[in-house]
Amino acid sequence: MKKPKSISEADTTTSQKQIFYELYEFALKICIRYTSCQNEPEQVMYEGFARLFRNARLTKFVSLQFLQKKIKEILISICIEREKKKIDLEKDSEDELFLSREPRANTTALSLSDKQIIDILRTIPFVLRAAYNMSVIDGFDDQRISLMLGIPISSVQYYLSLAREQLSQLLQHTTATA
Repeated sequence: MKKPKSISEADTTTSQKQIFYELYEFALKICIRYTSCQNEPEQVMYEGFARLFRNARLTKFVSLQFLQKKIKEILISICIEREKKKIDLEKDSEDELFLSREPRANTTALSLSDKQIIDILRTIPFVLRAAYNMSVIDGFDDQRISLMLGIPISSVQYYLSLAREQLSQLLQHTTATA
């Protein structure tokens, strides 16, 4: 039986597993809200935990709230990075970079389940979805949203209003067809 090099090495592995299991559901919900495809959330989540464990000095004295805040920021950053990589970086305008897609109507909704709401959110362009999630669901202020998305602070409220308008239209269409 191989002994750990030190007590702290064994404690680190155990605490990382404990942190992973403690934050798994919390992290997965964030990933589902910010990713565009159904197969992406778990990939993003695992990458986020790898970054958290690689970069953070985790001790037994770190609070769950601190860990939730850190993993949330890491996961949202990963989603933003992935979305930017998907987009053709040669485009000049920020509108073309993030607003390149028109919303698609979700015509298969019979009732608004959690999955259907997520599907509706995924139909709006990334920057609108991200700004909406960050503001309404995650409680970030405009300045933080601006920094994380790399957009002017003056654009944040504009994107939020566009997101609300598009979501309202999609929800009306979905409930009308139900």
